[in-house]
Amino acid sequence: MFNSYHTHAHHSSVTVEKTVREQRAPTDDSVRLLREMEKAAEAKVVSAIRVSDSLFDAVLHQQDDFLNCQKMLMCVIKLNGEKITVRFNCNDSSSREEIAIGLRDAIAKEIANRITLSVTHALSNV
Repeated sequence: MFNSYHTHAHHSSVTVEKTVREQRAPTDDSVRLLREMEKAAEAKVVSAIRVSDSLFDAVLHQQDDFLNCQKMLMCVIKLNGEKITVRFNCNDSSSREEIAIGLRDAIAKEIANRITLSVTHALSNV
């Protein structure tokens, strides 16, 4: 299809020129490709983060997901020598307090899950 067309009326001296822009919604394949690229970029960010060797260190990385109007927060924590990655998604309209509380809860849940798994593993060996 043509991107522009020209209309000329013979009965008047007015010339009208219009440009047609075709905007398509993302297809399933392009969305899949976008997700793959985002995961690859996230893996590069996680591998590039240097966390020092104290008892607790953390780095917070923010990525905007414009397709879903969200912010994706990734917190990389080093706790007692173990590197933990926690992800938290929030809306663009979320306040700083809501983001802080949500991120806190996500981190606490991940640490609690790891502690519980190690305790139950130790109990099963007894």
